[in-house]
Amino acid sequence: MIANTKSDRTFKTSLLWWFKGFDDRATQREVARLLENPVESRTFAALPTPKAAAAEERVCWVESRHKLKPHFLFVPRLALYNVEAAYEQAKAAADVTYSPHTAFRSLDSGNEWAAVDFVNEFGPLELLDEQQPRQRLEREDLLEFTYEEEDDVKERCVWVDIDDFWDRHRRFVSVAKLWELRGSYEKLVYAMSRVAGLRVYPPIGAWRHGQRYSLADGLPWRQGEFGLWARKANLKRATGAAADIIKGELNLHCYEMKSQWTCPDPHRLEFRIVPTATSLWSAIWHLFARDTSEGLGWRVCPHCSKLFYPKRKDSYFCESKYQKLYAARRWWEEHKESELANRRKERAEQTEKDSAKH
Repeated sequence: MIANTKSDRTFKTSLLWWFKGFDDRATQREVARLLENPVESRTFAALPTPKAAAAEERVCWVESRHKLKPHFLFVPRLALYNVEAAYEQAKAAADVTYSPHTAFRSLDSGNEWAAVDFVNEFGPLELLDEQQPRQRLEREDLLEFTYEEEDDVKERCVWVDIDDFWDRHRRFVSVAKLWELRGSYEKLVYAMSRVAGLRVYPPIGAWRHGQRYSLADGLPWRQGEFGLWARKANLKRATGAAADIIKGELNLHCYEMKSQWTCPDPHRLEFRIVPTATSLWSAIWHLFARDTSEGLGWRVCPHCSKLFYPKRKDSYFCESKYQKLYAARRWWEEHKESELANRRKERAEQTEKDSAKH
């Protein structure tokens, strides 16, 4: 059946419910400040047991391969938010700050306050049990029940690896730019060169096999030969390469998404498949894919580089004043020669009139 109504969208999902953080702005600011420099008393060989306590105990550094890896503590609220609803709100309000994928894309890389604020607003990219490294936690694992005189529900805190957070951010932004810059050959190739130089794990172009990754080079060029490939490329070839890279990344990071069949209208007996994200990380990639195919996706303002959702198809700037200024400049470039010729002609005619008077 061909989808022909808004309610029939193939990508319509039931994504996931995810945790926001419990901390107020003052606590977030203090945690971000503490992360700027390692605290000797909070440096460990392995992550300590997470517990909600004073701000200083909410940060730590772990010695790993002669490097100190910073972490901060995420304290979840008992109330959850709906990622799908957040995405729909962002599109309806034309405001990228509501959705986790566009908020993540907008972050200023390396800004610790931005990382703490994002995680408190949208939750960790993944829920991982650091006592059993890389073991995934379920939502219910964040709630610990104690059976005393009165049942007391407590939140289980989770350590967030700052280096891992920014590695993922760098990866997502680099790949997303291949889509953002798809109309310009020069800009697209430059963005692709940044992707080619990324040092992330699993590497760009990797294939996933269960819990393992294939390190075979799945990029359109051979390892270390991007420059040779780029010299022979054109816009069509570069766009095709961008499509392969983005498709590979979507399959890689959405690998664990679950799918179920639903019947929205039992009277019509029509069934649709509904994908559900198992982590915020996979949801971010999924929402990115939806923005490429559902109506108007996000754009980057050429004037200030701010991310925004356009309200109209012909809106390319985040504010109308920048759009008007651009339109005026474009009009001038198109009509400059004729306008200058008219002005020279008018000045010449005025000079002749002035001379005739004297």
